Amino acid sequence: MKKIKWFGVVTFALFAFSCDKEDTVSAIRVEFSGAENTSIANTELMVSIYGFDPNYQDVLASLITKQVFNTDQIPFVVRIDIPSNPSQKIEYINDTNDASYYLALEWDSDGNGKRCNGDILEDFERNSGIARLNLTTRKIQSFYLDVITKLPCD
Repeated sequence: MKKIKWFGVVTFALFAFSCDKEDTVSAIRVEFSGAENTSIANTELMVSIYGFDPNYQDVLASLITKQVFNTDQIPFVVRIDIPSNPSQKIEYINDTNDASYYLALEWDSDGNGKRCNGDILEDFERNSGIARLNLTTRKIQSFYLDVITKLPCD
């Protein structure tokens, strides 16, 4: 009987302490609005979050996460899972407390196989530049979308 109890205690301890904390995730919610009257033929879009150290120049940002969503209307809200310790995924960073994050959207919304006129992208003017994110807030973060008008489809 003691062996069974001992086995149970050891098994529980191994299970409880073997959980890898790196696999835990948090999530942010992002609302996309603007371009409401645009027809959407391809409902699949990809949202990527990149991290970077703003103290470095001419250094590529590092991909933190990339997720696919589907929507047939604007506005819409998505929940983006964020890996724990996202600043550790940034390749070129001096101090992880300096980490900044931004959102990038890839969406061939008209379904022609190209990113060009008629597709939806971030509205950089209304978003005041790149779409900066706060990965610690529970509030919904809002970003504006626009329709591409100056990139011919060839």
